[in-house]
Amino acid sequence: MIWALALALAVVAALPVMRERMRQDVRTLRDTAPGELLPLSQGVTHCRWLGRTRGPVAVCIHGLTTPSTAWEGLARQLEETGFRVLVYDLYGRGLSDAPRARHTPGFYVRQLQDVLDHYDLTEDLTLIGYSMGGVIATAAAVEEPGRYRQVALVAPAGLGMPFSRFQRFVIDWPWIGDWHVSHALARPAPCRDR
Repeated sequence: MIWALALALAVVAALPVMRERMRQDVRTLRDTAPGELLPLSQGVTHCRWLGRTRGPVAVCIHGLTTPSTAWEGLARQLEETGFRVLVYDLYGRGLSDAPRARHTPGFYVRQLQDVLDHYDLTEDLTLIGYSMGGVIATAAAVEEPGRYRQVALVAPAGLGMPFSRFQRFVIDWPWIGDWHVSHALARPAPCRDR
């Protein structure tokens, strides 16, 4: 009985490592992916423009476990209302680099600012943030309120919710959360443009 339990625990402990080894190298995926790879201050960021070539800009920021391709359906709807849509992969997700750094809201706000500066987008922007992207959008709007016309939050993370005992543990021991984000969460394969 103890051997069976030990074997089960060993298998569960090995799953993240096995999944990581089965994942295709991000550099290989980048070669065929649509969009651009921007060398920014903290690493390479994968960006794509969807929809129109002119019009007001909506910048979509995805969540913790979703890549920027999650916005494709909404981007079509935004295009119908006249928006140009910019999506990008957060560091450690999709086709962007996974820098060895503390992945704090400020870290991701810096990435957003770098992306916007690269495209010379300085004002009248709409930010749309989903889950963790909502936290980033909110922090960015507080830091540079003159840059954004409006902010839309879709199921934003961390707003008004008490932390569970597990979340508090991860916060108090940041290396656990850093490891989880950089190793245990596999990068989703990118969707191909149709």
